[in-house]
Amino acid sequence: MKKIKIEKDIIIREENFGGLLFNRKKRELFELNKSGFFIINEINKNTPPEEIILKMVKKYNLPKSKAEKDFNFFIRLLKKENFLL
Repeated sequence: MKKIKIEKDIIIREENFGGLLFNRKKRELFELNKSGFFIINEINKNTPPEEIILKMVKKYNLPKSKAEKDFNFFIRLLKKENFLL
């Protein structure tokens, strides 16, 4: 799986409900739940996608196929919204 990068103009902020992504350039805000914040935080730490999926399996007690599906859906969504490269 290809390395995922966060757009350079994105600010990440943790909140009680999960977190927020703010695109300074486009002035757009994206709300994250706790699992979404976990994923974006791992991407920000340069964790490889395969390792993030394995961490999701352990943290959320998911089958690997479900973790992969959720991860890929989330990544596609953030790319579509221009928060990821």
